[in-house]
Amino acid sequence: MLHLSHLSVLIFCAVAWGLQFALFLLGLYHFVPGEQAWPWALRWAMLVDFVLGAAILVLMVRALYWHPRSKAQVVAAVRKERERIARELHDQIGSQIVNAMMLIDAPSQHTQPVMQTLEQCMLDLRLLVEVMSDHKGNLADKLASLRQRLQPVLDKRGVQLLWNIDVPEPESLPRGNRARELCRLVQEAVSNVLQHSRATQLRIELRPHSEGRQGDWLLCVQDNGVGMHSTVRTGYVGRGLAHMKRRAIRAGSTLDIDSPGGVGTCVSAVFGPREDNGPGSGFPTLS
Repeated sequence: MLHLSHLSVLIFCAVAWGLQFALFLLGLYHFVPGEQAWPWALRWAMLVDFVLGAAILVLMVRALYWHPRSKAQVVAAVRKERERIARELHDQIGSQIVNAMMLIDAPSQHTQPVMQTLEQCMLDLRLLVEVMSDHKGNLADKLASLRQRLQPVLDKRGVQLLWNIDVPEPESLPRGNRARELCRLVQEAVSNVLQHSRATQLRIELRPHSEGRQGDWLLCVQDNGVGMHSTVRTGYVGRGLAHMKRRAIRAGSTLDIDSPGGVGTCVSAVFGPREDNGPGSGFPTLS
């Protein structure tokens, strides 16, 4: 669906007015002798033309003045609403999950899966709230905040975290929405590891991509769990991969899923520097 801003419409009207006014003057020059008085209809037409041109000019000046300010106001309003939703999620749903966990007084073999599910829900909720409310910092900053949330859960599950963040040029890392989507992609990959892989080791890595274009980055989440199985027709399916693929699209990155021999899984995303939309065409491939 074609969407035109008010400024675009005003520019089109100004160009159309300029063309018709030039044609109007050209017609007067050719068809009305200089000594002959203009008919009253032409005089009124000229007056209306001037008034219309002045109105378009005033509207264009107002649009040029207000357009950046209105855009900033919309961004601020969206950010404020996101933070409000994050607070509601934390206060309402978070308290309900905590109450449910407190109902399990003495975790046993039968209640352990329920407790782990509630802990996973609480972790996902906290990470979601943090991502929604945090609009500052680059991708490395957001991953560092993610690590603080993950470490206690990984320690409790007996999963060793190998952290490798090699960022020689942090100013070229994505920020804003791109960083948020990539961080959420890592979160979903880790969630899959905790829920399905039965892994004892988890590696999260961010470094320059040596095999890609100059300035590309590689983000990788790898575990040593049971792995995944793929088919020739459909490849890897399920376990939130569709969500990760959509996030990769929005972040302008490629997405690769690899589980050689069904032992361990590596989720990797390759993306361009801060000013780029991503490598290649910007649409990810899922392999």
